[in-house]
Amino acid sequence: MVDPPSREATARQVVESVKAPWEPRTFTELRDGGQPPSCETTASQGSQKSMLLPVKTMSSHHLAGSFIRVNAVILVYFLASCFLASFRNVMKAIKGYYLIKPEDLHWRPSNLMKIPNADYLERTGSENIGARFWRLPPKSANTLHRHIRSEEFYFVLEGTGRMRVGDETLTVPKCGGVLVGPNELRQVFNDTDAEVLWLIVGAPEEPEFLQGSKSKMDLSLIYPTDPKQLPKELAGVEWPPKS
Repeated sequence: MVDPPSREATARQVVESVKAPWEPRTFTELRDGGQPPSCETTASQGSQKSMLLPVKTMSSHHLAGSFIRVNAVILVYFLASCFLASFRNVMKAIKGYYLIKPEDLHWRPSNLMKIPNADYLERTGSENIGARFWRLPPKSANTLHRHIRSEEFYFVLEGTGRMRVGDETLTVPKCGGVLVGPNELRQVFNDTDAEVLWLIVGAPEEPEFLQGSKSKMDLSLIYPTDPKQLPKELAGVEWPPKS
């Protein structure tokens, strides 16, 4: 009569016979043509052989790898939380709402190109979004520039808009718009014989441009080339006008 196997031997056989879906395969097995078991096959085999979950012991190498991965995730989460917290501290949201009427706007010429403009949101103190009217006279142009963080939406309210983005020249009809990413060089110009009114909205605001900011802006990031250069469509035109 053959002695029945001990409980320890039976348990060992069960553990060896059941392959968990998450069990890693060795490089040698994969190299020699072995394929990791599919979830479907493994699940069916496991249900036929045993309802017991496989008991696995992790080597010190696996434990060290898991420890490093967990700590890396915690570190990334911590750094992201710190960044978001500091960003929120810089970019404060307004409270309530603001009604802005046309008579509230203050029109002035821009510093470099002398284009009449009005800041819609200056009285609100918003640090998250900027919105400004730009009224381009015939045969004029605004600066050639880009941004660090801000996306800008260019919307034509009156006239036919003209702008260049990178190497392309665009024609924007009334009530048409163009969304431009931060890194793209862009310039709004007017080569027509009528005024053109743009509403330009940008977000998020560049913190360095906010009132009271103590951070110094590296203007070469905004103006990597001569901001006053005119597009070829305005060849022979003198703008800004000499005072």
